[in-house]
Amino acid sequence: MARERTKQLFQQIVKANGDEPRHPLDPLTENEIATAVKLVREERSDVIFNSVTLLEPKKIDLQRWLDVPNQNLHREADVIASGKGNKVYDVVVDLTAGRITRWDEPKDVYPSITMEDLAVVEAIIRKDAKVIEQCGIVGIPPEDMHKVYCDPWTIGLVTSAISEGNELTELPSVDTMSASPMALGYSKL
Repeated sequence: MARERTKQLFQQIVKANGDEPRHPLDPLTENEIATAVKLVREERSDVIFNSVTLLEPKKIDLQRWLDVPNQNLHREADVIASGKGNKVYDVVVDLTAGRITRWDEPKDVYPSITMEDLAVVEAIIRKDAKVIEQCGIVGIPPEDMHKVYCDPWTIGLVTSAISEGNELTELPSVDTMSASPMALGYSKL
């Protein structure tokens, strides 16, 4: 659902700007994003994409284009992806040449939380027996668990034996059951 909504928003921007970039600093088009994703997937099919954005041109290249507008644009995508084992990939895709020009695996960094992660976390808590029990205590029956929402927050780098190799997330939850809109608030389960 989140991916579909993001695509809809992007298509609104594309419709406003056209499908081809008109300026070196225009956001990537849908075709450019699809090209970057395709090239990265050809290298590693199991990655999750955190971002695919324009790698802004060097100032000298931008000035050259500003001096002679409407010349061919050299475009590059900056791709941040994650893989199994908390790996992060920082990839540069030359969209003009249709090839990957840099593939880095930075060390001591962790992938950012994705929309998919958020949906999975929420689905897990709604089925967790202890969460269902706590919700029952505050008056939320098991059949209304679909009304319980989670707002996962990353808690940063944690270095301890229990967190080694795991991603930790704090999960404040929202009470959507109260009649008063002012009663809407976070509760920690």
